[in-house]
Amino acid sequence: LTADQAQWAQMIIEKAMEIYEKYNGDFSYMSPSEAAALGINPRVLAYNGQMYNGKYQIDCNAFVSIVLNKALGIGVETANSVSDFQFVRPNSSTGEWIPVKDNISQIATGLTLDQALALAQPGDILGSVGDGSTHVQIYAGNGVIIDNGGAKVGDGPISLRTKGGHPDTGLSIRHQGGTFTILRVDNLN
Repeated sequence: LTADQAQWAQMIIEKAMEIYEKYNGDFSYMSPSEAAALGINPRVLAYNGQMYNGKYQIDCNAFVSIVLNKALGIGVETANSVSDFQFVRPNSSTGEWIPVKDNISQIATGLTLDQALALAQPGDILGSVGDGSTHVQIYAGNGVIIDNGGAKVGDGPISLRTKGGHPDTGLSIRHQGGTFTILRVDNLN
C-alpha cells in the first residue's frame, strides 16, 4: 500500500468501528433526519433510498457506502453484482452525486474466501457472491470483516465476522463457499 492508501484504509476501518460501536450492532434503519445529519444521499442507501415505515433501510451496500462517505467523502450506489458497484462522490460545485471510476481498483476477483483473506489489506472492500445473492463488507485485518446484514428479516445486524466465527459475536463470514472480489480505494482526486 502507498502511504495515502494506508491512511485511507485506517480512516475506513475507524469509521466502520465507530458505527459498529455507536449502534451496538443495530443498524438496520435510518430516519431521513439521521441521513441528513450524516450528510448521506438517500440514493446510496439500501434499495436506492426506498423507505420502510418512514425510514431508510440499511443493507450491506448502504453500510459500506456510509462508512466510505464518512471516511472519504465517496459512496456506493446499489448494483446487481460486485463487479457493477458504482462509486460516487458529490460534485464540489453542484453537490450532485457523480460517478467516480478511477478511485477504486479491483485488486482480484474469482477468489475463494481463503485467497481473499490472504490477499486483502485492512480497509479493502470485499464483495462476495454465493447462494444466489451478493454481499459487500469491509476487511478490518487479521481475518476479521465488518459488515451489515441489512434490514431484511434474518439478515443480521452490523457485526464483526471471521471464517470460523468471531470470538465476540460468534458470526461467520457470509458466502464462504462463494467467490470473492477485492476492491481498494487508490485515488481521491
